[in-house]
Amino acid sequence: MPRATLIVGVSTLVLLGTGCPDPVHRSSGWAAMGDRAEAEIYTITERDADLALEEFREAIEKVEALVDPGDADGELARLNVEAGAGHYRVEDRDLFRMALLALDWARASRGAFDPTVAPLTALWRDSTGGAPDAAAIEAALGRVGWAEVAIAEEVRTVHFLAPGMSLDLGGVSKGFALDAAARAFTRTGNHGGVLRLGGNAYAWGWPPDELGHWVELADPRGTATDDWLGLLVANRGIASSGVRDAGAACPVVLDPATGRPAASDVLVAVAVADSAADADAVATALLVAGSHRGADLLTRSRRVEAVLLVRGDRGPELLASGSLEERLRFAPGLTAETEGRVRYLLPPAKL
Repeated sequence: MPRATLIVGVSTLVLLGTGCPDPVHRSSGWAAMGDRAEAEIYTITERDADLALEEFREAIEKVEALVDPGDADGELARLNVEAGAGHYRVEDRDLFRMALLALDWARASRGAFDPTVAPLTALWRDSTGGAPDAAAIEAALGRVGWAEVAIAEEVRTVHFLAPGMSLDLGGVSKGFALDAAARAFTRTGNHGGVLRLGGNAYAWGWPPDELGHWVELADPRGTATDDWLGLLVANRGIASSGVRDAGAACPVVLDPATGRPAASDVLVAVAVADSAADADAVATALLVAGSHRGADLLTRSRRVEAVLLVRGDRGPELLASGSLEERLRFAPGLTAETEGRVRYLLPPAKL
């Protein structure tokens, strides 16, 4: 199982006992990483809330700058140019951690998740008038393959063994940003809260008098912005991924094996893990791999839970980890789509 990026949770329940002042409850939202970041936090004082929100913003902005594909002078751009010529030493430790984590999950998912899809992503993004032609896709596939990346953890170097390769860290960057931001929760003065970034979230601690945070997710297919699925979690990261219109100029998720939009039996994948970055990578892998290979990945990962909306004989149905029973709630639209069909068959049975 890949290493977790940042385990920011704690095992000690903060008890708000008799005589303690009521916690400060604050919410904030801002634009970040091409999406919307949101924070809902419980702190001891207003000053604690201000400090936490400031740290959240700074951490997310740092990761956003690291992975900005439009920054030709950024270190990710330098890595993608120079790692093809030799062993490139990554100066920024967080950038190296993201690359290492992404390649770990590529190995664990047996290529269902692959950060070397950058040539394919660029091809689809730049294609006009629909999907790229088959010859262009085949050419781009020749520059994709996580196993062709040599990485030396001790000296922080990356080397592409095949010509024309490059890394796309978009599959872990939002989760990694949430993990980095969530470190502020561990500072004295914070009781708990939820950080969101698009379809990703990290829930830390417990809200007052609750067993965890109910984190509501919108349908990642983009069919509606209303709440679609709710999960009760504490000290866990969440990510969702869904199949959108295959005719879109740049599909949300590409299959690294075919160079085309993911086309497994999974329509939506939701992953819950110890870190938001792990959940980010696994949600993509599950969407590409499908329910059978995805169940095998969950078995090997052990502490990753999942909810999958899959194509069934009678229409869409939900598969979920047994450990999530009693910790899910379904919006009316999802219940109507599945006709209430939910089977808790996926690993793990319990945590």
